[in-house]
Amino acid sequence: MRMVKQSLYRRVRELDALEGSWNWNDLLKQERHDLKCEVEEIIFKEVRTLRMKSKFTWAKEGDANTKLFHSLMNARKSKNSITRLEMDDGSFVDREEDIVKVVTEFYCSLYKSAELEYRGIKGVDWSPLSVQIKDWLERPFEEELKRTVFESDGNKSQGSDEFTMVVF
Repeated sequence: MRMVKQSLYRRVRELDALEGSWNWNDLLKQERHDLKCEVEEIIFKEVRTLRMKSKFTWAKEGDANTKLFHSLMNARKSKNSITRLEMDDGSFVDREEDIVKVVTEFYCSLYKSAELEYRGIKGVDWSPLSVQIKDWLERPFEEELKRTVFESDGNKSQGSDEFTMVVF
């Protein structure tokens, strides 16, 4: 992008030098106009990109690309990068390739699917249910539910949620 902009600037300066000479014509005038529009477009895109990267309000409000602006951008970039990691054993990793490897291994081990080891709760028998208990749990219970609903007073809460039957 920078090389393109420099090339455009160079051609605009050449055309500026030709202006007023005997070979200046409407085609050269139009070319200079088009080149200036192209340069402005490139500058607009560069400024927009830098403003999005900067996240500073003063940049969004129209301040120019100053040395301060670029130094703040570089400071933000260095603040948001990892240049050194301390390992569990106290050693340090400084090289970029090693940092990438350590971070990748950490997150791979963090999010891998592991077999869950079930330790149980003390005093609770987790043996399989007998056929009789299984049948009892799977039995129809509509009558029990119907009886409970019809016997209840609509203005009293049946459970700990404090909702009355009117809500349902």
